[in-house]
Amino acid sequence: MQRHPDLNWLIPLPSCESTNSSALEALERLSHGDCVWTTEQTAGRGQAGRNWASDSGVLTASFVIELEEGLLGPAMSLCAGLAVAHCVEDHSTCPLVHIKWPNDCFVNGLKIAGILCEGKRCGDGFRMVVGIGLNVDPSWHTPPTDSHFNGRPPISIAECSEESPDMLCVLQSLRGYLLESVGLIKADRWQVILPDIRKRDCLIGQNILVEQEPQALHGIGAGIDEDGSLLIRLPDGGCMSCSSSFNLRVMDTIHG
Repeated sequence: MQRHPDLNWLIPLPSCESTNSSALEALERLSHGDCVWTTEQTAGRGQAGRNWASDSGVLTASFVIELEEGLLGPAMSLCAGLAVAHCVEDHSTCPLVHIKWPNDCFVNGLKIAGILCEGKRCGDGFRMVVGIGLNVDPSWHTPPTDSHFNGRPPISIAECSEESPDMLCVLQSLRGYLLESVGLIKADRWQVILPDIRKRDCLIGQNILVEQEPQALHGIGAGIDEDGSLLIRLPDGGCMSCSSSFNLRVMDTIHG
């Protein structure tokens, strides 16, 4: 992997199947803060094995993060979501960017970014790859839709800006915010950014279907717990904490 001549943390690839897969394959040779980036991702992966659509103008990048294994969980995805939110707000006139727990970002109810965190042990430590797909200025002939969010089309930064932002500038901004959030987690200061994440939570008050064998439970989004888990209010008045998004389905249209 060749590094960018001016940005030694950046590994640009002309094309690849998945930036996350490429970063994971080279993880032992990469360092904290390194980023694998491509303008042509042909087989991206999303949560639960879903395809991750990446057309021209979609920023597809994977960041290497050194983190203690005990600090893993939904908090990492939420921190990445917060980094995306601040980055988008810096490069557009978007109103408050909302976070759909734990790995998507929305503007005006439309999806603008998705996140996939994967990690593995390297020697005596643990490294995580944070993959981010952010719609900067895509040229979709047929915009993709997400069946988990009522089939609504996505939105991009360019649609909320007077001019198309520079992809590399967006990437640098995104990396800066991500490393800042990770630094707070590593310093045991997660509580500093939790209020900002909570005010962006777009699942509060939403009808949610929790699919758990052998039954499916309906509930209402009730906020984000101290450890980053999703709280769901059940019909009987009880409350459950969910730390995995694989068994969630949002029944309402995402607001925000």
